[in-house]
Amino acid sequence: MICFCGLSVLPASSAYSIEMGISLVVNDHMISDLQVKERMKLIMASSGIPNTPENRQKLLPQIENMLIDEALKRQAAEEGGIDVTPQEIEEGIGRIAQQNNFSVEQFQNVLKAQGIPRNTLEDQVRSEIAWGKYVQKELRPQVNVSDYDIDAELERLQENPKFKNNLPSRDQVLNKIGNERLGRLQARHLMDLKSGAFIEFRG
Repeated sequence: MICFCGLSVLPASSAYSIEMGISLVVNDHMISDLQVKERMKLIMASSGIPNTPENRQKLLPQIENMLIDEALKRQAAEEGGIDVTPQEIEEGIGRIAQQNNFSVEQFQNVLKAQGIPRNTLEDQVRSEIAWGKYVQKELRPQVNVSDYDIDAELERLQENPKFKNNLPSRDQVLNKIGNERLGRLQARHLMDLKSGAFIEFRG
């Protein structure tokens, strides 16, 4: 299954809007009709969903929301001075290819056969890497796990027969609690970004 599709974030301009057709505006960035169609194509191909008008209509809100989230994540990272190198993008594409049991060349051929440009994947990978760096820099330092939290979790697990004689280590519990709290913090932060953003639907 192919897991990623991209979003190219471009500066707003009326000339571009006229030429390409703009589907969404997120703050001062635009998402074209073509980008929405490319994401739709990938989601359908990777999920085995028949490409029918009815299915496209059902998926459209989900696709638009994905692209809005990606734009906001990328903007937050850019405002935080976070860069993504070409090497990091290549490594990211390599990991996706491996997850799908392909070599990079095979993976690119699959995308090409489906009519999905390479830069679509590159933009998606760039967005996710940038967000990952942003989370590590800005959000992870806000996550605190106390000894009390760890003791309470170990006590809870000890009451479960599944873990009674096979308790995880304190470091494992620390990582588990920290990752759970970081996940919730990310979700809240993204909601805050979205609530404070200018989002316009033009499609």
